[in-house]
Amino acid sequence: LTSGGTGVAPTFQTAASGGADTSLSNLTSTGKQLTPLSWISLDGIGTIAIHDSYNISSVSDISTGQWDYYFSSAPSNANYAVTTAGQNDNSFVTIRSKTTSFYKTTAVNASGYLIDVDSVDSISFGDH
Repeated sequence: LTSGGTGVAPTFQTAASGGADTSLSNLTSTGKQLTPLSWISLDGIGTIAIHDSYNISSVSDISTGQWDYYFSSAPSNANYAVTTAGQNDNSFVTIRSKTTSFYKTTAVNASGYLIDVDSVDSISFGDH
């Protein structure tokens, strides 16, 4: 935007070519760590149903309150971080183990018993 002076409407300049590529397809290896390795939202009661996900190919319902999440594209190592939460009164979801193929979660209630939860949400960050 350039001013034409007092009483003159400003004019727009043509943008210079060769600007920075800000698309996610051009992330460096460091920049990839700023985007999730994976995320998922699923219904964990009865027959599980994935609401939506990224880089999760499938989920196995191991037993009451236990799920395995399989990556579509494996991370470069198992040193990624995962946070997860379940939606049910007095429950919490914990990470049981992690590999480059999948990770496991467990949901328990305040008394320490395994329970299925309405909504299980999980997100991971690490080396792509």
